[in-house]
Amino acid sequence: MVASGITSNSVLYAAAASVAVRIKDCRAINARGTRYRFTLTLDDSRRWQRRSHTGRRVHAVCWHGHRAFFRRLFELAPTAVVQSSARLNGVNVRYTAESFERDHPDTGQTNIGSLFEPCAYVDACDWNTHLDADALGALAAVTPVPAPISRETTDSRRAV
Repeated sequence: MVASGITSNSVLYAAAASVAVRIKDCRAINARGTRYRFTLTLDDSRRWQRRSHTGRRVHAVCWHGHRAFFRRLFELAPTAVVQSSARLNGVNVRYTAESFERDHPDTGQTNIGSLFEPCAYVDACDWNTHLDADALGALAAVTPVPAPISRETTDSRRAV
């Protein structure tokens, strides 16, 4: 990702630490130090662990973890602009504080699985590790919560 319009990389690190993710490979890409390229990764708690379409754990931050990070970043730096590799309508997403809540939900429907075994990005995570009871109750009214994928489920998929 590339963030611009921020005063220093400490804003990125503060946003990440407050939502239990880490910033990896953060480097300034302009002389003024207002534009940074970085990657989000899991911290030791693995609160936002993503899963593959087969249910295996992946060492990556899930869709919900990215959402938490961006919300916090835009609270700390309302003038920030972030370009992500997430795609919306075939184009890389460019988030601002004003556009984030409008555009981000649609990125969750991106298929990260295969054509044979589709899996929406929003469904590829350990939901129980990062949703509290209030959020889970509110979300259940709108979206059914997927059951955790067990090893038996994964094995039966392969047998087909």
